[in-house]
Amino acid sequence: DSVLSVWDNASSKDGSLQFKQYLSGHRSTVVSVTPFTYRTKHYLLSVGKDRQIRVWGLGQDRCYEPEATLMKAHSRIVWSSCFVGECGDDALLATGSRDMTVKVWGFDVVKREVNVRVCYSLDRSRGQPVRLRVP
Repeated sequence: DSVLSVWDNASSKDGSLQFKQYLSGHRSTVVSVTPFTYRTKHYLLSVGKDRQIRVWGLGQDRCYEPEATLMKAHSRIVWSSCFVGECGDDALLATGSRDMTVKVWGFDVVKREVNVRVCYSLDRSRGQPVRLRVP
């Protein structure tokens, strides 16, 4: 599905899940969602078949809002995502794609932008990762 459903169990007394909101914006199936916290704020990173990277930030009203979108993060389906850590003012995120690349991204929370920091691909002849030039 191209729409994320957010559920909450913190507000229920018995721990049951309660629907919170839909997050729409992807144009095809969402394949991976990664929750992460950066400087006390909670985020979701979503990736999918549409080759997009989307970062959603949790607002004061406890609802997620779009923070950043990169429309063509990879040339093929993005299969996986993870939070790597922090570097300066950026949250570091990583994605893996069917285009045979793994990219590390810097998410600037002030500018609300996602920019590639490092890109690796597989050298099939040697079976080893190769660092690619980042424009």
